[in-house]
Amino acid sequence: MSKKVIALLQGFFHAGNADKSDRYSANDMLSELIHMANSKELDPEIIPKIETIENWISRYSAACKREMAAIALERQVQNQP
Repeated sequence: MSKKVIALLQGFFHAGNADKSDRYSANDMLSELIHMANSKELDPEIIPKIETIENWISRYSAACKREMAAIALERQVQNQP
């Protein structure tokens, strides 16, 4: 997957984290990428399949959760006397 598409998917993902009413499903993300391709903002050749987007969401979500758990653990250790 291209770096540009990954950056866009990350933006969609985090928009949903910031505001639950703005949550993107894999279908929503694909629709937005297709819309961007139709308006010449994105090369249609680099748009991934829906299954690829679904797998990316699963992997990225797990990575974000691991990162947040590590940050929470580090803060807890720092706050101990």
